[in-house]
Amino acid sequence: MKYIIHVHLSLNNIIISVTDHMGNVICWASGGSVGFKGFRRSTTTAVSLAVTKVVAKLKKEKIHMVSVFFKGIGKGSELVVDLLEKNRIDIDILADVTEIPHNGCRPRKKRRL
Repeated sequence: MKYIIHVHLSLNNIIISVTDHMGNVICWASGGSVGFKGFRRSTTTAVSLAVTKVVAKLKKEKIHMVSVFFKGIGKGSELVVDLLEKNRIDIDILADVTEIPHNGCRPRKKRRL
């Protein structure tokens, strides 16, 4: 069975959720759920504690192969990959799925004279 780790990196928080191939959430963790408040939810310490919480659940469920999808512009993506590899979780697919605007915003109307 294929398991997917979705990592949402924002400037104020990090949210990590593990789903199966159907999209059912198995476990999740965030900077706020591990005890941090305010801007500290996006620090590397909060990221490492959230990943540790998720890895403990993965080990309990005996999951060793995952795909990782990152979304957002926050910091900590390299730390997530390093901690997963350090805890012997094999990464099958590593992808960034952040949305990028293709055409930008609509320009302003021309001024009438």
